[in-house]
Amino acid sequence: MNRNWINNAFFLNDLTLEFLRIPSTLAPHTDPCVPIWIIIFGVIFCIVLVATMLLIFSGTRQHRRCSRNIELNRMKMALNHLGGKKPHFELFVSMWYTPTP
Repeated sequence: MNRNWINNAFFLNDLTLEFLRIPSTLAPHTDPCVPIWIIIFGVIFCIVLVATMLLIFSGTRQHRRCSRNIELNRMKMALNHLGGKKPHFELFVSMWYTPTP
């Protein structure tokens, strides 16, 4: 709240308040110790940093998933090339190389 807005409404200033023995309740305007533009810059910088980290981590995770699927497909193709499907080997492959969600 602006101190002058209230005081001007009743034609009051510090001298008249002291004369009436009323302590002034509103403190004068103080400047913050940190400029506001630094706070805004810090918030935006943190948002950009977090977004960049999320993109990097999601890219590496997707790359790992894709490489696991490629490895699984290569093993299945090699199995088919060797002469048909062998249920115990497919069970082994699916048990150890299941793609993670």
